[in-house]
Amino acid sequence: MPGCRGDVESGKGAEDDPRVPPERRVDLLTVDGRPLEDTVSTRAMTAHYPDRTGRPVDGLRELTALAAVDDATARDVVTSALRALGAALAPWLIAFEADAVVFGGSITAAWPLIGPPLAT
Repeated sequence: MPGCRGDVESGKGAEDDPRVPPERRVDLLTVDGRPLEDTVSTRAMTAHYPDRTGRPVDGLRELTALAAVDDATARDVVTSALRALGAALAPWLIAFEADAVVFGGSITAAWPLIGPPLAT
């Protein structure tokens, strides 16, 4: 849609642009038929680790710390979730011709761990 990027950049939004997720909300996307939040959220990732190991983790900070010190299960949980996020976002980013993607929040402290799977 010609001019749509300009509309978005001007703050007018892109509600009717097919290159933008429904309601402009990434959280409404799905992965393997399930809500994205069931795969790529603190709740989901911190639940998957004890499901696989029998050991609870106290939040995403602990999970990413374990992954950073070569806990293979922690690394696989994080990597799998971020690959799923990348796969869910990729078609929208390509269609929209995004120049940049910005991530925020405390997870960015683990960028060396989370960045690479997003790109694959």
